[in-house]
Amino acid sequence: MLHAGRGFEWGIERREFTVKRGGTVDLRMALNREVDTTGWVAADSHIHTLTHSGHGDATMDDRMRTIAGEGIELAIATDHNHHTDYGPAAASTGTTPYFTGVRGNEVTTKAGHFNAFPVDADAVPPNHQELDWAKLIPSIRATPGVKVVTLNHPRDLHSGFTPFGDDV
Repeated sequence: MLHAGRGFEWGIERREFTVKRGGTVDLRMALNREVDTTGWVAADSHIHTLTHSGHGDATMDDRMRTIAGEGIELAIATDHNHHTDYGPAAASTGTTPYFTGVRGNEVTTKAGHFNAFPVDADAVPPNHQELDWAKLIPSIRATPGVKVVTLNHPRDLHSGFTPFGDDV
């Protein structure tokens, strides 16, 4: 069974088929747009790659295809402790026309995970070893180019710490 989709705006098509060993199957599928998003932008502000974060299911090139395929129009790159720029990978995969990439970083510490974006190309990543929020947050905000800082998964346990847990 093959399931095809393209994000929340589009329907899903399903096809059952059989491929004999050494054979091929030619399938043509059409997706219908079901949600009118005129005047809205589809954004994802928390995206990782296996290439730079070391976990997940997509290399940089694969991630460019999933971003374009899911209809994400504004893609914030937030690999762990790395200023990721989607520009070169988007260009090499031919996905540049489908989304705008924003260089960002998920500053991943034992005291929380913080997305920061946009980030200037030559900026030095903040010290992800810092545990004191009174020092960490100003250092993230001082990163050249950064306009937005968010705390990710505040109620999830990471590295033995839950930022908004009962013990805080």
